[in-house]
Amino acid sequence: KDSGFVGQLSLSYYTLAMIQYDSGDLESARSSTEQSLSAAEQSREMWTKGAASLLLGRILGKQDVSKAAAAERDILRGMAILEGLRIRPLQAQGHLILGELWADMGRKKKALQGLNEAAAAFKEMDMTYWLRRTQQILSSHPALRP
Repeated sequence: KDSGFVGQLSLSYYTLAMIQYDSGDLESARSSTEQSLSAAEQSREMWTKGAASLLLGRILGKQDVSKAAAAERDILRGMAILEGLRIRPLQAQGHLILGELWADMGRKKKALQGLNEAAAAFKEMDMTYWLRRTQQILSSHPALRP
């Protein structure tokens, strides 16, 4: 950043945010995601803006379920950007994230719809890592148990 080279800066912040999220540091992940969004806006890196919007929604939903409406809005905004760019792998991640949010909200029918859509897309694209993560949520999330 100090060098003045800002190419891919949004991706760097996004990657850092994903690591922070997976490590459980939601506040740092939110901050890094917001920096990713800002950098993506400045450099017009729309795919990163879409991906970071998904992640911001995911973080907001995990931080505070009362912010579910804002989280859902961010996720849907990211999905719309990614759909416009035709980036199917990230679109599928959007369905996973949205399904997980709906499960956290207790909206079982919508959650199952989103997660099953994500699983089908991941299977079709042979994205085994994301398919396993989706299947794990489907099998272990308390709100989705029969």
